Amino acid sequence: MSKPTISAVIIAKNEAKMILRCIATLRWCDEVILLNDGSSDNTAELAEQFGVRVIHFKHKSFARLRNEALKHCKTEWLIYVDADERVSPKLAREIAVHLETASFSALTLKRENIFFGQSFKHGGWSPDLVTRVFKRSSLKEWTGDVHESPVYDGETGQLQVPLIHLTHRSVRDGLLKSVDWT
Repeated sequence: MSKPTISAVIIAKNEAKMILRCIATLRWCDEVILLNDGSSDNTAELAEQFGVRVIHFKHKSFARLRNEALKHCKTEWLIYVDADERVSPKLAREIAVHLETASFSALTLKRENIFFGQSFKHGGWSPDLVTRVFKRSSLKEWTGDVHESPVYDGETGQLQVPLIHLTHRSVRDGLLKSVDWT
């Protein structure tokens, strides 16, 4: 039996400072796709230099962005990662083990949120569970504009190794994100 294939999907807008470190954590995937949401910096060009397939599609709805990316994936499995998230080698191994057994249609990840360089353990940010790994044939669509949710068939497994989320890297970054989303 051959090894299951997986695509990593990154949705990004003006993430030139973060994109290469994100891509570096996804080298274990069979393909990496960047859905470029109208970046005005060199996010797309940097990704292309590292062999990432770039799709240009601009929309305000994260669900629409994720659905568009889904159309371009050709592998058996998908993992959705944001530019400010990191998949550690340990998490990559845990995902690979689950893909080999294929006992679930989706996998939920514990996301470790890092604010200003510190891990958040309380205040509604932990545990932060996100379902981001899917068997391609089971994922139907994403719904919702900002806090989007996947619609899929089948059972969900939960992984133990966290997905690192480098949110609010500085006070300025936190304020800009807050203004952008209000």
